[in-house]
Amino acid sequence: MQAAIATLIGVLGTGFVSLLFQFMRMMGARLDRIESKVDNLGGELKNHGERLARIETTLGINPPAEAA
Repeated sequence: MQAAIATLIGVLGTGFVSLLFQFMRMMGARLDRIESKVDNLGGELKNHGERLARIETTLGINPPAEAA
């Protein structure tokens, strides 16, 4: 009887650990995707800022000087 209980506990424990590792792997993949999206957003913001600066230059606008 004790051997059956020990086996059951071992099987359930192994299943739980396996499930935990799968969850951690899934969360790691999700974090990688989020990090990738944030990196892409940073590049888009940089491009937007450069484009805005070119438009301001073309129009002869100097925002820091006009803000002062």
